[in-house]
Amino acid sequence: MIGRLAWRNVWRNRLRSLVVVLAIASGLFGTLFVAAISRGMIIRIVQSTIDNDISDLQIHSDKYVISEELIDVFPQSQLQAAIDKNAVLIDAYSFRVKVEAMATSANGSHQVTLLGIDKDAESRVTGIHDLVVEGTYFDTKTKLKEICVGRKLVEELEVRLGSKIVLSFADVEGDIMYESFKITGIYKSSNSEFDKINTYVLSDDLIPILKTGESNYHEAAFRISESALDQVYSSLHEELPGYEVMRWFEINKTLRAMSSMMDLFTFVMVLIVLIALIFGVINTMLMVVMERRKELGMLRALGMNNFSIGRMIVLETVLLGIIGSIVGNVLTYISVSWFGDRGIKYASAAEGLEQMGMGDTLYPELGAYTYIAITLLVLVTALIASIFPVRRVFRQNIAETLRN
Repeated sequence: MIGRLAWRNVWRNRLRSLVVVLAIASGLFGTLFVAAISRGMIIRIVQSTIDNDISDLQIHSDKYVISEELIDVFPQSQLQAAIDKNAVLIDAYSFRVKVEAMATSANGSHQVTLLGIDKDAESRVTGIHDLVVEGTYFDTKTKLKEICVGRKLVEELEVRLGSKIVLSFADVEGDIMYESFKITGIYKSSNSEFDKINTYVLSDDLIPILKTGESNYHEAAFRISESALDQVYSSLHEELPGYEVMRWFEINKTLRAMSSMMDLFTFVMVLIVLIALIFGVINTMLMVVMERRKELGMLRALGMNNFSIGRMIVLETVLLGIIGSIVGNVLTYISVSWFGDRGIKYASAAEGLEQMGMGDTLYPELGAYTYIAITLLVLVTALIASIFPVRRVFRQNIAETLRN
């Protein structure tokens, strides 16, 4: 009975109730949509870094993690048994050699990270092969050593597809080596800084130059499903003493921090909006109580106790909050779903976004748990807002109210 009465009371003054509902809905929609854009940006950065660079898990020798010396390699055979033991849980893996180098053309030079890879294994671990926009991914029939470089590096060196660049770097003996490579592939990712630094050659071409020894590598990268990551990590960590086994969030701690900060950012934004809205709800419910003071006094005179009247006022306030949160969540869900599929083009800030690894298109994204958490927050806010009008009702003098 109390619930039905509260529902009818909410719609006695439809205009006022709709204003409160729309205020809550619009506040939540604006906050959640901005949070969805921000979250989408962070997720895109994290995912592109995992997909194109660090992968889900990496293994290095203990010494290499500390010093990153060229000599700190490991033979593939030492890892193979542990990898085979977890083969069912590992989606793909690739071995790499890495060296810091200077890329030089006739028009300029730039420091790069040179990665020697097996093209087939690497294509199963990273998405660089899918990002090639000019040329091929090491499929050119040429006698020259091939190199795949980023679009941004091509612009920096003022070269093009088919050009030759010279890479200079030290081998394991400390001798400076100069090698000429032909640009047979140009890739473009969503991160222009990544494109400027990372260059790829075949490990069969690089290992003899570095003199690290056949089948010796600096890094092993793995793709593993999220559900199996911790299990594989524990197994490899136990099986490989003397090696540093690291998950993606241990390799790049900034990525994990960004994800955590995003949840906190969303919570704080919504909390600020709800604090602002609570005053509007309190004001509205106080007006309702003042308008119905004679009616409420009559109910008390007829025997309805304070608890029942207070519960009715609380239910009215909660209903306004819940309706507003439902409308706000539905609007947010529709908008996030629409723009999440199609993206929001931001051409005017494309260069800045690409430097941060986001590309020129933003894709909003919001987890289901966010909608649930927001609804609960609104419910708590409505309960707090109902305290003041309920206190006002309890302080009314029945005789004086009826007489006036």
